[in-house]
Amino acid sequence: MNGTTPADLEPLPRDAVLLHIGPHKTGTTAIQAALAASRDRLAERDIAYPGRGNQHSREAMAALGLGFGFRGRGGGTFPEQEWERLASRVRRTRGRVVLSSEFFDVASAAQAEQVCSALGGDRVHVVVTLRPLARILPSSWQQTLKSGRRRHYEQWLKQVLTDSPEARAEQAFWTRHDHGSLIDRWAGVVGPERLTAAVLDERDHTWLYHVFERMLGLEEDFLTRPPGDRANRSMSALECELLRRVNGHVARHEVPWADYQQVIRDGAFRRILTEREPGPGEGPISTPGWALDRSARFGAEAVEQIAASGVRVVGDLGHLAQRAAPTPKAKLPGPVQLRLMVHLVVGALSGSMRRGPDFGEVRTGWPPPTPTLDGVPTRHLARVLRGRLTEATRRRLRPERG
Repeated sequence: MNGTTPADLEPLPRDAVLLHIGPHKTGTTAIQAALAASRDRLAERDIAYPGRGNQHSREAMAALGLGFGFRGRGGGTFPEQEWERLASRVRRTRGRVVLSSEFFDVASAAQAEQVCSALGGDRVHVVVTLRPLARILPSSWQQTLKSGRRRHYEQWLKQVLTDSPEARAEQAFWTRHDHGSLIDRWAGVVGPERLTAAVLDERDHTWLYHVFERMLGLEEDFLTRPPGDRANRSMSALECELLRRVNGHVARHEVPWADYQQVIRDGAFRRILTEREPGPGEGPISTPGWALDRSARFGAEAVEQIAASGVRVVGDLGHLAQRAAPTPKAKLPGPVQLRLMVHLVVGALSGSMRRGPDFGEVRTGWPPPTPTLDGVPTRHLARVLRGRLTEATRRRLRPERG
């Protein structure tokens, strides 16, 4: 069920706002990194990619009122003004504008209407990037681990891939990844003629770049992967199990979000993902056959719904319904080695919080109090100050020795 190819796409109007809404785990990080790395060159073509970071997730979360972090332990929301500033800047910008955040994928129809209205109404064109559910499942579970969760993969799969439509409707995963409903929701706001569904070609890592290049009126290979961009690689089965066990200690000892984010997310595991390559015997997460079957069934339902929506499809829509090939289950190291790694990470976290090696200490005297002048007599302060001024004057007047 082939749609058009990137080469068939016509450029958007010169004043268009291209809004990329994800969903999560569909090549969003790659295209965002490429757009951010090309920000200055895009500006030379009258194409704005606002901001300084790789994507616009803070603003998207502010627009939708989405929270972050651990509830009751340092989580929160971003100020709505962050979204209002971005939207105002977009409305004032002449020429094409690109925004990208996968957090727009959870917007309700009413929220999608508000977002598009704030960005200029009829200027907005939406692009949705899609890939088969079987490719999304392992990455989505890994994302729950990075948010501090500790459920086993198969337990998580049984909850997500339930046959109950009512149970699926209550899960954030399906708000994002019921791809037919996601497209209907946004097409109902902007119209099917202003929504493009791009089904990734897993064999060609430049394919998505070419889709955006054509929509923005750019020549082929204008967008490229930045050198050394490895921060979003998938975790191996070993790395996942290590983080899952660390998260158990984090929950047990009620570690605040700020400490978890600084030491675990942005420290230990970010280093693992950017500086380490899994060894040859270190396999990926393996999705069981029953989950692959259900993923293909849900994918087929999405294909029918998207085909009936009237939106423009780029790529092979039927790819979403294909059953993925199984991967061998990875072998983990022995329990002694794994426990050693967990102890190292958890001990470092506890030590960084000044709570000893196992969260058992509370060091109320650290850091030491900053010295103050409270209680020092004014007469003494004046005498010290006068002495320092006198000595400084003598040094200035002292003749230099040749």
